[in-house]
Amino acid sequence: MTEEVFAGIDLHSNNVMIGIVDESGQRLKEQKLDCDLNQIAGFLEPWRPQLKSVAVESTYNWYWLVDGRVRSPERHRQSGSDRNKNCSRVKGLRYSFAE
Repeated sequence: MTEEVFAGIDLHSNNVMIGIVDESGQRLKEQKLDCDLNQIAGFLEPWRPQLKSVAVESTYNWYWLVDGRVRSPERHRQSGSDRNKNCSRVKGLRYSFAE
């Protein structure tokens, strides 16, 4: 079985810091991208078979990313760190996309 990986996105008004970690929290890849759905999807595509979830850290400007991902094949669920105690890898989790 292939090890699951997790993606984290730190969403800013004009750029995105995105990274992939394995189950132990080891960083596998990270990159700074423009706020562009195609760039984000391109970054995630090689990891898709292993990708368990994508967590997004943002303030007010998250809606375009969530709207774009909702139109994709992945399911979207809202999650808060106070309600989801098993999210210790990602502090302050607010939204995640889960397969």
